[in-house]
Amino acid sequence: MVDRAAALPEWRANLATIAALMARAKNELLRVPGAAIPGVLAPTIFFLGLNGVFGALTQLNGFETGTYESFVVPVSMRDSSDARNTAIAAMSRGSPTENG
Repeated sequence: MVDRAAALPEWRANLATIAALMARAKNELLRVPGAAIPGVLAPTIFFLGLNGVFGALTQLNGFETGTYESFVVPVSMRDSSDARNTAIAAMSRGSPTENG
């Protein structure tokens, strides 16, 4: 008998893992919708603020991206993920009255 998990190509196993993580995140979001607020609001504020302050950096020699947004968007996306995961972890613990 062949182990089915071992028979799957690596890319299919990765897709299955991603699908499972996405389903878990969806369930958490449905259970605690307010947890999405920090993950969206904080990076948006940081993006607008940093773009206003540092937007003229593209005029410096050696700044290799065409716009400051193309530099900041990946960082904002990473921060969004970190803030969302932190909020969900804190909210999923529950308050002392929920735990009995």
